[in-house]
Amino acid sequence: MEPETLTSIERAELALSIVGGNKTDQLEVAFIRARWLYLTGDIVAAIQKLREIHANKGALAKHTAGEVSLLLGKALKAAGESDEALVYLEEAQKEFSAAGASDRVQQSMDAVLEIRLAQRRAQSAAASGT
Repeated sequence: MEPETLTSIERAELALSIVGGNKTDQLEVAFIRARWLYLTGDIVAAIQKLREIHANKGALAKHTAGEVSLLLGKALKAAGESDEALVYLEEAQKEFSAAGASDRVQQSMDAVLEIRLAQRRAQSAAASGT
């Protein structure tokens, strides 16, 4: 992530604060910021921003709402909150399915399977005493 990316995000946020913009526009720019936070490793801040966006996701298109849920699930997984991550990843599957985005449904399913596999491995290791 180049510094210019953050500058562009900040300019979009400033422009929205000046001209207003509707709720959807505000949420979409906030989502861009949340994605940048996630990609730059600021997982805690990304989760916080994604939770705020998710609380208002009814103002977003189905596929965009799915993207919010998917990224929130991934961020929670990165933070070690696998059980909560599963909730959002499964929600993302439903939203992408409703939007007809089958490739994104598959990506959400893959993330769910990855978490479940890790949980099963942990359970097996705990059961065998290792």
